[in-house]
Amino acid sequence: MEQTRTPSAAGKSHSESPFTEPASAQAKKARAAIVAAIQKTVRDGKMKYAQIRAIHPELARVAGSGAPRTFAFHTLDLTPPVDKLYGAFHRTAMQLPVRRAEREGVFHESGRSDALLQRFYALLVAMRRGHGLPAQPMSWFANLASCFGERLTVHVASREDQPLAAILTLRHKDTLVYKYGAADERFRRLGAMPLLLWKAILHAKEQRLSVFDLGRTDSAATRLGTFKDRLGATRSTVTYVRWAEAGHRISLEAHPGPRFPPPMRLCLQ
Repeated sequence: MEQTRTPSAAGKSHSESPFTEPASAQAKKARAAIVAAIQKTVRDGKMKYAQIRAIHPELARVAGSGAPRTFAFHTLDLTPPVDKLYGAFHRTAMQLPVRRAEREGVFHESGRSDALLQRFYALLVAMRRGHGLPAQPMSWFANLASCFGERLTVHVASREDQPLAAILTLRHKDTLVYKYGAADERFRRLGAMPLLLWKAILHAKEQRLSVFDLGRTDSAATRLGTFKDRLGATRSTVTYVRWAEAGHRISLEAHPGPRFPPPMRLCLQ
């Protein structure tokens, strides 16, 4: 089992652990023991709160929570040949936009240079402002680039020096993780985002990666979920379960806006 530790807005750490072991009796017993240990750590006041991402429904039931949240979770199997992966794309929503982008002269760049990161960030800020939301500070992304090194890649699509869309991916073992994305809606017809995802898939194939983790999708974000479906990804369910220490109630509804921790150096291995 892999466990990561990240900063919480409250100042102390919280623990987040994905559970993906086979659903055997022994694995179930082990997961229950881990959950009990995490709960005790929170009760003892050693953490403000703890959170697990439960892929197995039985784990979510065993863990228990005052307010579990369930999301769609998409992964794309990268083991088939490239032509099969492209063939699994939805024709009008994915294949045709990729061809249109290539025909319209949309240029793709990838790497982790400061210039690419700045272009990605400018698109992200503009997109989130358009939705009335703040963006993470630039220092957050600079920290990611510093910590992950060559395992972080920024893909940018431009046309005539005009950035159109950008995505940021991370690599962990044999998995490519889609982490952030942004696009200029004025140029949506050019197909920049489908092109970027296709280029990211080709890059992952070159690196012999096996899985493209497209992340979670809120149940209300039907358009985003459909977009991931049309990439040929497999949809499953992930449940987030949280526990808070006594006197520290966690309520997502009480804090509708995003809260970001202060900049700090944090490397997730």
